[in-house]
Amino acid sequence: MAELKQLLQHAGLAELYPQALADRYPRIAERLVALWGSPELNDYLDELLIMDKPDRMGFPPDIGAELMNLAWGYKLLTQPRDTGDVWDFIPLRESDGAAAGLGASSAHLAVRDDDLARLQHSLAQDPALLDARDEQGWTPLIQAAFSGRVAALLTLLEQGANIGARDRDGYQALHWAALHGHVAVIRHLLVSGVAADVRSLRDNTPLLLAASAGHEAVLRLLLNHGAQPGNSNEEGWTALHKAAANGHVGCVLLLLAAGASPLQTTVYGDTACDLVPPEHDRLAELLAGAIQRQPENAPLAWSPASAVKRLQPAGH
Repeated sequence: MAELKQLLQHAGLAELYPQALADRYPRIAERLVALWGSPELNDYLDELLIMDKPDRMGFPPDIGAELMNLAWGYKLLTQPRDTGDVWDFIPLRESDGAAAGLGASSAHLAVRDDDLARLQHSLAQDPALLDARDEQGWTPLIQAAFSGRVAALLTLLEQGANIGARDRDGYQALHWAALHGHVAVIRHLLVSGVAADVRSLRDNTPLLLAASAGHEAVLRLLLNHGAQPGNSNEEGWTALHKAAANGHVGCVLLLLAAGASPLQTTVYGDTACDLVPPEHDRLAELLAGAIQRQPENAPLAWSPASAVKRLQPAGH
């Protein structure tokens, strides 16, 4: 979108232009332009970045990285600088999506850049960096999980990093690794004692995040380590709801096989079948069939009319 590109060029942030976002989510780009220059844009960007929202769980990693970079850049423009370290307010970027936040320490940056020697040197110089936090509340361990840096993760664990550290939204390293499909990282975290069903402040689990992003290998791993497919967040969304809403057929099949109930509803009364996108008729048919195969004494937590209507041919 030309308007957004011009605004960023004028602000000296041309390198933050979210090309993938503008191409694939033009309405969001238009909203960014409409709010540009107002404090409300910070709130809107934060809303887009929060993974708890039902319609924000399906952003691909490249879109998420663009939104993070843009959010940090806009905050750089609109928030006053203090008299401390000037580098605290520089938006740190990484083209592969392994972004570090404002206030990131040298340990965060070494992890982001996959520089193990620099990480080891930073920790030797200042052991307190082991659990240092950036503005988002990320520790180097969370950065390693987000970025998929296995060697850095193992180094941090060996030195005693807090494996249960949470960011400001309550997400742990396992959440971010699950969202981005980093199977090796997840395996090391689980072996190190992290519970498969850790919850964010809004009760999102790694299984729910992985299902939303369509990571079947992650689902298998988490389920094998005891993740419960029926666990829901504060809005009643389960992993099955998220997989269905984003059209991930393989994930839906895995979750149903693991015992996920197609009858389970969100707080708004929606079953997974109700949330299937219009272009995924076969997935809706699969879930409707799963509903019909439920035992007669199973709790009726869905609307029969909604499932039938979803499968009717046009004109009925």
